[in-house]
This record gives sequence, C-alpha cells and structure tokens, in this order.
Amino acid sequence: MAFKLTPHPDRASALAELHARPFELISTPRAVLHLTFMGQSDSNQRAENFINWCKQQNIEASEISAKHHAIDFNDYRLSWENHLEFVSFTWDCPYDEEAGQKLYELACGQLEEILGEDAKLICAVQLSITKHQDNTPIDLTSFNQQSLSMSKVRDDRAILISDFMPDEHGGTHFYIQNKALDLHPLGALERRLLEIETYRMLALLGFSEAKRISPKMAEIEHKIIQLTQKVGSEGGIKNDPETNRGLLDQLTQMGNDLEALSASCQYRMSATKAYYNIVLSRLEELKLHAIPGFVDIQTFLTRRLAPAMATCTNLDERIAIASKKLSRSANLLRTRVDIQLEAQNLSLLNSMNKRAKMQYRLQTTVEGLSIAAVSYYVLGLLSYLFKGLDGVLPLSTKMMTAIAVPFVIMGVWFVVRQIRKKHHD
Repeated sequence: MAFKLTPHPDRASALAELHARPFELISTPRAVLHLTFMGQSDSNQRAENFINWCKQQNIEASEISAKHHAIDFNDYRLSWENHLEFVSFTWDCPYDEEAGQKLYELACGQLEEILGEDAKLICAVQLSITKHQDNTPIDLTSFNQQSLSMSKVRDDRAILISDFMPDEHGGTHFYIQNKALDLHPLGALERRLLEIETYRMLALLGFSEAKRISPKMAEIEHKIIQLTQKVGSEGGIKNDPETNRGLLDQLTQMGNDLEALSASCQYRMSATKAYYNIVLSRLEELKLHAIPGFVDIQTFLTRRLAPAMATCTNLDERIAIASKKLSRSANLLRTRVDIQLEAQNLSLLNSMNKRAKMQYRLQTTVEGLSIAAVSYYVLGLLSYLFKGLDGVLPLSTKMMTAIAVPFVIMGVWFVVRQIRKKHHD
C-alpha cells in the first residue's frame, strides 16, 4: 500500500493566502468606489453577514473562511474583502460624470443590509479612470492647489492626480489618466492605490491614540520626576523606613498605571507601525515619478505621514524610558529600605545583646546571693545538729560550725552549678 501524505492542518490556509485578495482587471474608462469599515464583530461574523446577504439576493456565496469574493452584475462589479480588523467593499462601473454619485447611492443601499449597526466607516476612496488625451491639457481648476499632487506612473504610462481633500461624501478622490496601461497593470495600480489610502487611514488611528494618551503620559512623567527627586535628595536618603516604604508604594502604583497605559495602546501602536510599513511598501511598488512643477504623490504622503508616525514612535519610546526610570528608582529605594531594615535589625540585636549581658550579670549576682543564703540556712541546721551532739563531738559546737562553713559553701555552689548546667543543656 502506498504511503499516505498527511497534510499539515494549516497547509491549505498557507497555500490560499497567496490568492486571498487578487486584484481585478480594470478597463478604461472606469469609476471605482472603495469603502472600509471597522468596529464590527469578528471576521467570521462579517463573512456570515455577507453570505446571508448573497443568499437573499440569490447570488452564489463564498465559503465562510474566504477572504475575498467578487460579484459581477450587469453594469457594475462588487468585490468584498475580509480582514482581521476591518472589512472592505469595492464597486466599479463604466465611467461617466455621474458614476461616482451612482456608486455611492448603490453602496448605501446594499451596505444597509450587509453591515451591522456597529460598523464605522474608516476609509472612503473614489477612483476616476479616463483615457489621456495627448492634445488636451489637464483641467486642474477643481483641485485644491495647496495640496495638489501629480505623478507619472510606470515610465509615464499613466498620470495620477489627487489633492487628498475629502469630497462631499468624505472620501479621497484619485484621478488616473491612462496612457498605455493594459488591464493587468491598471488593475494592479488600482489595487495599490486603494491599499495605500486604506492603510494610511488605519495607520493614523495610532496617531489619534497617541494624542489621547500623551497628556496622561506627560502626567506620569511629571510624577516620576518628582518621586525621583525625593528618592535621590539628601532628605530622601535620611527618611525613616516608613516614609521610604510609602515612596516605594507610590512608585509601585505608578508602575501599575504605566503598564495599564502601555497595555491599552500597545496593539494600536504595533498595528500603526505595520500599516505604515505597508503604505511605504505600496508607494515604492507604484514606481511614481515627479512631474516638473508639481509635488510628487509619494513625496506628499511620506512628508505628511512621517511626523504623525514619529509621534507614535516617540510615545512608545517615552513609555519604555519611563518604565526603565521607574524600575531603577524602585530598585534603588527598595535597596535603601532593605539597608535601613538591616540597620534596624542590627541595632535591635545589639540592644538585645546588652540586655542579655545585664541579665547574665544580674543572674550571677542573684546566684551568689542565693549560695550565701542557702549556705546560711544549711549552717543553721548544722549548728542545731552539733548542739545536740555536744557531749559526743571532740570539739565545741562553735568550732564544728566554723569548720563546716567552707565545706557547706562549696557544696551549695557545686549543687547550684550542676542545676544551671542542666538547664543550659
């Protein structure tokens, strides 16, 4: 029997990823509307909503695991893309002066049935693709002259124009005058432009988050400076352990606040870096060239995006630096508290040692007095004994008592010593 090759559980998904979101073949002239939404439930729920809508329209639906699905109608096409964080819809139809408005009306009618109430628009892009007329000058009067950008695409095979100003629907408008681009390269150009605008908006969400967090971060940094000064000052060094422990508690609480702040923005800041890198990559792939007298689109976007992305990077660095400062200050203060506790313990041990010595001296004194007292009572008993034997003893009672004194004292001392030795053991 032939050996059976068992595929890895994720092999099919890895193979399908290369074909997950193909670009569409675009002819000239053409109008394109691209809308991106966030805030919905997870990707599976978004896919299920789209599949249900397709079934209601008697349209062949995709599988729930699919990330892309295109539907061709009589006079327009709808492309649906499902991502981890967002979902996008792209409509395109033959171009005319009213095509943009028609696509917006069509989109609003369909999205009302497809999307849930919690979906929020994050990006809207409109493309107008027309044939370039060599002998006809380009009309630029409708563009904002301050932000007007124009570039040649792929060795002057097309001209790309935009002022990046929102239209009446809040979307960005790109104008493409096609000179010699075929269906495939024009479709790739459309795809790259939609991705650039989508990921540009997603990257700038991190900038909004950075502006929201910056005041809180500034407050934490100010508190860190104040606490660090208290820790490093001469008065702080001489603080009693309770005061230093109070400062340590403040540093610990501030560290917790900083970690909570970092956790709240970590995902968005990481996503911002990833989206920004995609934007830069897609701009390089467009192979844009400047047109004399106009700002290049790549230059315009990178120049405007760079400060915002630098702000996000700076916030990450500030959080990391603040965390290191807090850690160093807490370690320094913790060491100081430990040293002070050791000094207190040493002082306590010295005090206990002095008391033990005094107690020992007192005990020795009491033992000496006890020996004298016990010896006195023993000699008293012996004197009574000697008096009773007065006629029998060879010496007088007083002489016998005097002779017994050293022997009694030595005997009592020996007994007391044995008792003390037994207690020590």
